[in-house]
Amino acid sequence: AAGLAQLLAIHGKMGIKVGAAQCLPTLDIVQLFEPHDSRVTFQAGGECEKKVRTSSQGKVSGACPKTSRIPTIRVVLEDLGSSDCRSNESSTTDINRLEMRLQTCPSAYTGGFLWSSGQLLSRWLLARRGFLAGRSILELGCGLGLPSLVAARFAKRVLATDYEPAVLETLRISAADNCITVTGTDFSEVDGLSTAVLDFTSASNVVGAGLCMWDVVLFTDVIYYAQGGQALPHALCALLRRPGGFAVGVFPADERPGKHAFWKSVEEAGLNWREAEDTKCWHDCSDRNDATPIVSATASRSRLFVFWLSEGHLVHDARSKSIEEVAAQLTCVIGESEGEEAVEPLFSDI
Repeated sequence: AAGLAQLLAIHGKMGIKVGAAQCLPTLDIVQLFEPHDSRVTFQAGGECEKKVRTSSQGKVSGACPKTSRIPTIRVVLEDLGSSDCRSNESSTTDINRLEMRLQTCPSAYTGGFLWSSGQLLSRWLLARRGFLAGRSILELGCGLGLPSLVAARFAKRVLATDYEPAVLETLRISAADNCITVTGTDFSEVDGLSTAVLDFTSASNVVGAGLCMWDVVLFTDVIYYAQGGQALPHALCALLRRPGGFAVGVFPADERPGKHAFWKSVEEAGLNWREAEDTKCWHDCSDRNDATPIVSATASRSRLFVFWLSEGHLVHDARSKSIEEVAAQLTCVIGESEGEEAVEPLFSDI
């Protein structure tokens, strides 16, 4: 409890009531499901190019220093049909095509590859880029961070987080390769793209990221065991801005340990949810001729869901809960991480 109080004091949150005034208008969740003519294509192909990065001491730096040949993915996202964001030529939302080079980190196991869930979320974000303008975005378990890199093109603030420091270093390299400036490597409230180590099964980690302040929280394929499934909905509930915050998550179609626990906790945490039906017909155009299995199969295998706080939850929070009380409840429900179970065998065939 003392540790939480110290974190809250550091971040200047003490005494602020949930539901404080915000600069942006509240987003009606229904808008996220309105029909539109966006048709976002996805293409990805593996390439391997020689890269030598040196520090001031002349040593090789980066997340994967064992070899000078780092597997790289060339990603192209293009919205072929949307016209709702092009009225203002000076706006960043005019961007309907993104071409990026994404570094991989095979040494990071599951987080070092571009999975179908990350592909799907990235396409969804580009199709709805108008909703990102001026907002704060937090990604949990970002891995290579393609959704965060896409969001950084449009949002005011993006914080990409992961349990593995190696993938965050790889993400920072990818950001530099795509001319995106990384403005921080901790939980400091700065605009632009930042990265930070975060375990969402740890209450103190979640508190450090900032409670009740995020417009959008993203996650893709981050549940591999029961503890993670139980903790994630409560973490989302504590992180989302009141009112108007929402979370977007993508799950693989196949069963995973912890998914049942997740959906049970969604109800306990007071979250509403809805599946994005329009993404079911999306197919990718990935070039799979490369020998390196760093790009997973078609994104149509994944399912995308939007989550938001129920009206009853918001009314209760507005009447009685301060940030300190939200932190205390989170600590009571999820506590601290007890250590991640091994997950590598689930992916032994990649």
